[in-house]
Amino acid sequence: MPTTSTGTGDFTVAGDDNSVTIDRPDETLEFELEVEREPGEDADESDD
Repeated sequence: MPTTSTGTGDFTVAGDDNSVTIDRPDETLEFELEVEREPGEDADESDD
């Protein structure tokens, strides 16, 4: 997991297709993502 310095404290960000976790020295923030895909669409496909 990469660690990023923000100037207000270091934090670590981790994630996958459906969630993101931000760990900071004083708190942990977790986000659940709702991803809508067409039937048969692969999660690893890129639109690039």
